[in-house]
Amino acid sequence: MTTGTAPVDNLDQRGFARPGAGHTHCSIGAFEFYFPAPLTCTGDCGGDGQVTIDDILTMVDIALGNADVSTCEAGDANDDGQITIDEILTAVNNELNGC
Repeated sequence: MTTGTAPVDNLDQRGFARPGAGHTHCSIGAFEFYFPAPLTCTGDCGGDGQVTIDDILTMVDIALGNADVSTCEAGDANDDGQITIDEILTAVNNELNGC
């Protein structure tokens, strides 16, 4: 990999660094391709891309103080260390409508 020279200076035409984050080679073309990070699904305790009834029950156990939030970090959407009724309702909605 070679480095760019002025005025390029390792930037694509939008000003993003070349190569992109986590890449060792530059993308072909006028701009760097950035693949978006996978979306997290509130309530997907198992990390399999879907919310199940078991996931929701785990979240309820956490909210009641019967389990630690570390058993379902995906249920803690705002990362405040607790599961709220709003997060449980979001998980129920995700289970019903797909995540």
